[in-house]
Amino acid sequence: MNLRRKVLLGTCGLALVALTLAMRVAQTAQNQPAAPSEATAAAKPTFEVASIKLYASDPAGWRLGHTIADPPNEGTFDAMEVTVESLVEVAFGVHHAWLIQGGPSWFNSEKFDVQAKAGSAANQELSGLSGDQGAALKHRMLQALLTDRFKLAVHRETKALPGYALVIAKNGPKLQEASGTEGIEGQWSSTAQNRLSFRRTPMSMLVEYLSETLGCSVVDHTGLKGDYNFKFQWTSVATGADTAAGPEMGQPAAANNPNMLDASGTSIFTAIQEQLGLKLEPAKNPVEVLVIDHIEKPSLN
Repeated sequence: MNLRRKVLLGTCGLALVALTLAMRVAQTAQNQPAAPSEATAAAKPTFEVASIKLYASDPAGWRLGHTIADPPNEGTFDAMEVTVESLVEVAFGVHHAWLIQGGPSWFNSEKFDVQAKAGSAANQELSGLSGDQGAALKHRMLQALLTDRFKLAVHRETKALPGYALVIAKNGPKLQEASGTEGIEGQWSSTAQNRLSFRRTPMSMLVEYLSETLGCSVVDHTGLKGDYNFKFQWTSVATGADTAAGPEMGQPAAANNPNMLDASGTSIFTAIQEQLGLKLEPAKNPVEVLVIDHIEKPSLN
């Protein structure tokens, strides 16, 4: 993918980034190669040179914010104003920040500018690969860079984490099954009043959107196998920070998040039930997480 992370507009509760990611995952999941093993992180080829610097503020206002450029068939990687957590997400194919556990306080707070370039042999190899193959190889190269410069060590494990099960509400679903050949589409406006419109959408896309918005795992238990057209809207509070408690607190991240629970309007939970005929029930879901075993601040250059 050419831009793995676009301008980052906020924490994982933001719907705009979530919906774009959900569509990409839903449309390409069957064609993706297997995730690279952490054991192969040091495999050749690697980036030949890399510059890592602390992010410097831009008083002139020219910078666009958090961006990552990662062309799959070119031996370059450029990241601006990114946390190491964001780099790990890209390198290991982790689609949600809450699926990464451990790490020091600076892991998701201090920001860096990273530029890396591969040698001619790696460039030639990448140019001959498909997009998916090139992306997988580039991510192994980024894993090797993180191991070398940040002394990163990780492992994966499956944990039962607090989340939600999406089920059919008491009076049944209020979804219109899609007909014809129209493509998947999502439209939204995200202010205090979130309005979302989905066309030809499977439940897998909806639960991906809900997982990102709520900051925890959502599992589809509806049994609905078709593609659907539907709309719903809910009210959020315009706060600057995500106050999610997180899985380590023993509850879903949305439980203490005012963006999700607004007594003055319709919460996302109420909207799902009243407008879609579905329901979010608390559940413990098995989730594969990436655990940070060791990481150090890099030498800067």
